[in-house]
Amino acid sequence: MRRVRCVFFVFLVTIAAVLSLLDVGGCAKRHLPGALSKLKACRLAGIDEELVCGKLTVFENRETRTGRTIDLNVVVLPAFDQKHKAEPLFDLAGGPGAASTEAAAFYAGPGKAYRRRHDVVCVDQRGTGKSNRLAIPREKTPQYYLSEMFPVDYVRQMRHELEQRADLTKYTTSIAMDDLDDVRTWLGYDTINLFGASYGTQAALVYMRRHPENVRSAILLAVAPADLN
Repeated sequence: MRRVRCVFFVFLVTIAAVLSLLDVGGCAKRHLPGALSKLKACRLAGIDEELVCGKLTVFENRETRTGRTIDLNVVVLPAFDQKHKAEPLFDLAGGPGAASTEAAAFYAGPGKAYRRRHDVVCVDQRGTGKSNRLAIPREKTPQYYLSEMFPVDYVRQMRHELEQRADLTKYTTSIAMDDLDDVRTWLGYDTINLFGASYGTQAALVYMRRHPENVRSAILLAVAPADLN
């Protein structure tokens, strides 16, 4: 019981620190009117309020900018105080493989406090969620739960099937973080706050390395170093 209380206390302190960090610095350096005008009102399952959603099309091969494209799935939970809002919070999902938009229910419910003066932006990273998800069906039998997570035969089958519709060399963290910066520009934000947990912390570190001038702050929970495979 003592350990549970301690963990819960640490969780509360962490959340308080995150909220205070986000509010330091006052209003955004520059708020562009209509920053969310490229998105449309939408409803997500399990969320009562109306959000705004959209898709930004990027090239799978960012270097050649030719060939196959990916529609990045974007969901924004608007700040409650739009007149005095500060820089947005970009949520970076864990995994790798989790979809950031799955966190929308948290920011629409228990995590509403994050949105007092901040838009919360959830972007399904390329290869996850509704951004050309890289996965194939797998039957969840009892043996599935008792075996290794990624059996070699399953991985070979997955690779064979996915290579029919994706260049798997183009789904790296660095490429995905360049996608994320495109979303930042597309929505009209100058600097942003990053919030990542587990793999999301590695993604945040890579984003900060590639686009340092666009980061106001970063909150990293359960850090996964950038050199961790």
